[in-house]
Amino acid sequence: EPFWGVRREMVKLLGETNTEDALVGLLGIVASERDHMVLSAVFQAVGAYRDARVVTAVSARLAKGDLPAAARVTAMAALGRQ
Repeated sequence: EPFWGVRREMVKLLGETNTEDALVGLLGIVASERDHMVLSAVFQAVGAYRDARVVTAVSARLAKGDLPAAARVTAMAALGRQ
């Protein structure tokens, strides 16, 4: 989806779904999303899941050093919920 607003709503719904398929989708989005308008929602959504894969994916994205400040804070909060 090219429009950031649709992607942001999509990841919010995936966070609420609480299924294995939604988690797998979110983990892929953690690695690939680039839009600063979507990133915080991505980390909020993935942080709703308690799973070791969340820690791995979020830690890897933080290690890349390519996140804006607000997304970094949300990513760290997602790790804190694990």
